Amino acid sequence: MTSPFRSTSGLAARRRVRPIVERATFVVVSQGSARYAFPVHTVERVLRHSGGASQGGASSIAFANLTLVLRDLASMLSLNEPPAFARTARVLVLRNDMSRDTSGASATTFSAVAVDEVHDVLAVETALIEPVLPSTRPVDAPGHPAVRACFVRNDEPVWVLDPARLHRDAA
Repeated sequence: MTSPFRSTSGLAARRRVRPIVERATFVVVSQGSARYAFPVHTVERVLRHSGGASQGGASSIAFANLTLVLRDLASMLSLNEPPAFARTARVLVLRNDMSRDTSGASATTFSAVAVDEVHDVLAVETALIEPVLPSTRPVDAPGHPAVRACFVRNDEPVWVLDPARLHRDAA
C-alpha cells in the first residue's frame, strides 16, 4: 500500500529540480552599427549627456562629487566614427574596483564613456559566449585588445569589452 503523501512529495521534488544554467549579465550598447557589451557589475550608472563642460578641449561630466573626463567609445576602439558626445548621447559611468591608490591599497575609480545608445540589460548563457583570443580573432572582430568575447543577439555579433583593459590602453 502506497501513501499518497509519498507519491505527491516525490512528484513535487521532481518539479522543483531544474537544470542550472550559468548566465553572465551585460549592458548592451551600440556605437555606430556595432553592438558592444559591458559586464553589468562594471556599470555604475547610465546618464544622458548633451554637450557640457569642456576641460582643455576634452568634455567632462559630473558624477558623485567627481568630475570625470568623458571618453568616446569609438575613439577608444579606434573606429572611424564621429565622437558620440558631439551630439546627445548616453554615458556609461564605469566602475573599476581593481585599481590601486598611491599607497597600493585597493580603490574604486570611475570613468565615463560616451556611446550612441544603451539598449538593454541582457543575461546570456555562458555556453553561448565565445572568447576572442588573439590567435583565433574573427575577421570582423574589432582589433582592440579590450574585446574579450562575443555572443550573438538577433543574428548580430555583440562584442564583450573589458572596461579595465579599455581604459588602461586609452590612458
